[in-house]
Amino acid sequence: MEHVESTSYLLPLIGRKVRVFKGGPESKEGILLNVNADFLTLVTEENEIIYYQTMHSKTIVEDTRSQSQLSVNKKIKNKALKDKSFNSLLRQMVTKQVQINRGGPESLIGILVNLHEDFLTLQTENEGIIFFQIHHIKSISIVESEDSSNNKKEDSSSSTTSKKSSTNSSNKKKEEANSSVKALTFDVPIISAQYFKDLLNQYKHRWVTINRGGPESVEGVLAEVTNDYTTVIHHEKVFRIANYHIHNVSNTSKHDKNKQENSKKDDTNKSDNKEQSNSTDSKDNNQSNQKNNGDTQNKNNNKDSSEKEKNNKNNSKQNDRNGKSKDQNDKNKEKNGKENKGKNSSKDNKNNSDKKTALYYLLMNSLNQNLTDSINIKKNSL
Repeated sequence: MEHVESTSYLLPLIGRKVRVFKGGPESKEGILLNVNADFLTLVTEENEIIYYQTMHSKTIVEDTRSQSQLSVNKKIKNKALKDKSFNSLLRQMVTKQVQINRGGPESLIGILVNLHEDFLTLQTENEGIIFFQIHHIKSISIVESEDSSNNKKEDSSSSTTSKKSSTNSSNKKKEEANSSVKALTFDVPIISAQYFKDLLNQYKHRWVTINRGGPESVEGVLAEVTNDYTTVIHHEKVFRIANYHIHNVSNTSKHDKNKQENSKKDDTNKSDNKEQSNSTDSKDNNQSNQKNNGDTQNKNNNKDSSEKEKNNKNNSKQNDRNGKSKDQNDKNKEKNGKENKGKNSSKDNKNNSDKKTALYYLLMNSLNQNLTDSINIKKNSL
């Protein structure tokens, strides 16, 4: 009941636009959907449902610009899990893919394999099995599949560029998780412990990593577990860590993680090199084909050019012949013209000569006649 009283001040904010945490990687803005005994439910503008433990929610900021209650998509509202306590809520998420915490070194994505009294078992792709103390979980959400994420995008309203950038970053992280879930195997070690202290005792004298990531990360051999603290030895250093402040523990090391990452990089590089080689071969083939096509084209062009040139020469020769034939015809016409002209001139001269001869004989006959007449006249007069 104390928890209900401690969160009762949040009840009037249900349906209002609020920001959980003022700043930092856990800070998210959205509509406050539910307030329960030890957790609250927030629906972000990207339609992501986040469950916050109220014991870590230091600040709740209300957006006074939205005076009235805001409505939440009915599909999203129905998808929100409801339960009396945070532990009971986690039990509904067993076998589902979840994201623990929003960001920072302690943000994890994996399959919630099992739930114990005060810790849970999470299987991740890169770091294997990680055991997380429940009271150190600030927030948790179910990682949707790609299809569900696409549906969320369709249902969501238009947003600013900064919102799109945040959505793209979140979706990228979830897509990586979605691609990894297919490769996860459920080869989970048998854990009989129900409490975190008993779990630590199971890993005594074994190599462990405590508080993975961040400045308080420690790895080494787990030497001793007491009611208050745990001792880890790494070479010449002895670390004593308060049990309450152990957020998570795993049976892997940075060396194993780096080795796995290097192996993945090698596989990626091999794949890239293979693709690059195939691309190079394809490029060479294309270049060779282009060269062959170019040579064939050049040959065809040269052939066409040669034939064209030959045709031009033939046409030129034919034109020369035609020109010569024309000149010869002109000469023949000129010669025939001169000959015809000479013939016509000779004929004209002959005709003129004949006319003159006829005229001469006519004149002579006329003269003789006149002379004869004159003689006769004279004789008669005598």
